[in-house]
Amino acid sequence: DDKGGVLDQRASRIEAGAPSVTADIWMQWTPNSEPVCERVVYSVVKDQQGVPVTAYGVSIDVTAQKLEQTKFQRSMQALLTANPEALGAFQLNLTKNNCGEGRSTMAAGVTALPSDTVDEFFANMMAIIPSADDRRAFCKVFTREKLLKAFAEDKSSLQLEFRRRGKGGRTFWGRTYISMLRNPDTQDVEAVIYSIDVSRARREQEIFRIITDQEYDFVALLHADKGKIEFVHLSAKTPAKYREFFRTQGELYDFAEIRSLATSTWIDADDREKYLRNGSIESIRRELDNNGRYEFTLQEHFEDAPENTMCR
Repeated sequence: DDKGGVLDQRASRIEAGAPSVTADIWMQWTPNSEPVCERVVYSVVKDQQGVPVTAYGVSIDVTAQKLEQTKFQRSMQALLTANPEALGAFQLNLTKNNCGEGRSTMAAGVTALPSDTVDEFFANMMAIIPSADDRRAFCKVFTREKLLKAFAEDKSSLQLEFRRRGKGGRTFWGRTYISMLRNPDTQDVEAVIYSIDVSRARREQEIFRIITDQEYDFVALLHADKGKIEFVHLSAKTPAKYREFFRTQGELYDFAEIRSLATSTWIDADDREKYLRNGSIESIRRELDNNGRYEFTLQEHFEDAPENTMCR
């Protein structure tokens, strides 16, 4: 399918004296066959007066390469438009240190839009971060060198939450995402970066923390079918050794191992049998199915606590 007269244009260039001409042409050999892309390369032979007399052509199947490029372009466009709530989305070429397509919906984001280089783009973002701690955290992730290093280590998606200035000088919490892909044509590492406002979620998280710190030692999710437990929040009242052990939010721990740890270091010796009997997954599931809630009281004695206390 020689749309636009590609071959005719190449023939005109050969006649004009070009030493070689290349054209990528999609072809369908039979009505029912899949289209293929052939890269046709013509090399020109000239006579002693420099007049083109012969053109030798070779053809190479570049279908796979073309499909990869199409997939890459669609992926980049999808990332740029994926989140309608994004405060801004920008395309960056990390390898060549230049900025491509971008959009912003907030006044502060406009300062980053006209950046010519990725380095300048990140410098402009730094300028709207009021907290020195947040700036330090930002620099640990968002530099070209660190992002290229992360991509080389198979980390193609990263995110970070930090405070920044918005319209009217308002400070708010934003979460910035970056996704990196390798361009199959140039082998450059390109990226799409965008941010969303997470101030409300941060406020709710802080309210949750205050309430749970007052009422509970920890909040956890029991994944009964998997036999796993996930610690959502650990209060300041929880001994430091346990906060350190369970500090990774979202990690699933083996429930049987946690029960063994609690039995040996947390539950008072007089109530260990009761804990093992009443705290099994089977007991918890049965009581929740029957009553919708389940609670029982135990004596606890942390290794670093002076005396026994009661836990529920």
